[in-house]
Amino acid sequence: MRASSSASFEGLTAAIKAGSVDTNSSNRDKHVLSPDFLDAKQFPELKFKSKKVERDGAVWRATGDLQFHGTQQEVTIDFEMTGEGKGRRGEALMGFHARFEIDRTEWGMEYMVGPLGKDIEITVSLEVAEG
Repeated sequence: MRASSSASFEGLTAAIKAGSVDTNSSNRDKHVLSPDFLDAKQFPELKFKSKKVERDGAVWRATGDLQFHGTQQEVTIDFEMTGEGKGRRGEALMGFHARFEIDRTEWGMEYMVGPLGKDIEITVSLEVAEG
């Protein structure tokens, strides 16, 4: 499943538009966006705002609030630094990638839990400019 997002690293914030989900099947996308799952009409965005960002070598750990499906909970996300270099204007750039799971039942999504499972995998890739 892919979704587009935007983010900044000044106290990490990210927003993912629920309608940007792509499961590689238009019929499945419609169902995932329906009230059975994401209910994208009522909850158009997933939002994350960090409270704390710590570095441990190549891993940056962001702890903050995730707003998803009408519920807000604190989560911790580990971002791996994937690269760094200079941008076109000479600014320092860093790339990050994170993959984490949430239990959809903790966010109020109970539809077909047995056959479909509870975990939703979320992938976030960032490019951050220092300065």
